Amino acid sequence: MRFRNAVTKAIEYRKSQNVSTLEKIKGLESDILNGPKHILGDHSGCAEKQYFCSGSKKNEINMTEAFRNCGLLGDIITAVRRVANCANSLTYDVTNNCAELYNAQVAKLVGGKRINFSLKRAYQGRCHGAVCHRGTS
Repeated sequence: MRFRNAVTKAIEYRKSQNVSTLEKIKGLESDILNGPKHILGDHSGCAEKQYFCSGSKKNEINMTEAFRNCGLLGDIITAVRRVANCANSLTYDVTNNCAELYNAQVAKLVGGKRINFSLKRAYQGRCHGAVCHRGTS
């Protein structure tokens, strides 16, 4: 959860900056890649990112070396790189997952859980509408 919060705060900050889109994307990518080290207590990469980190906290233990020695840091960095590679779409609040896009359109057309559309093929019709809508946008 700490990493997720760090990423969402970095996205908010980078989107609010008055710089070029390319600079926002590069900054967000850098923030995401620095996230695991920051969370594990290594604040060496946080110096230029003072909008969310002012350095080491009192009695904070740097656990980066312990994670590196047991092999977990490499796995964490690999997963974080996958997130950092999506910095462009994170900046624009978009997704590249077709199923997620489709489900969002169905939810929009169905109206959530307020009305029961399972009778008389109403739900099926709305699903077909979501496919047609996705095809046009």
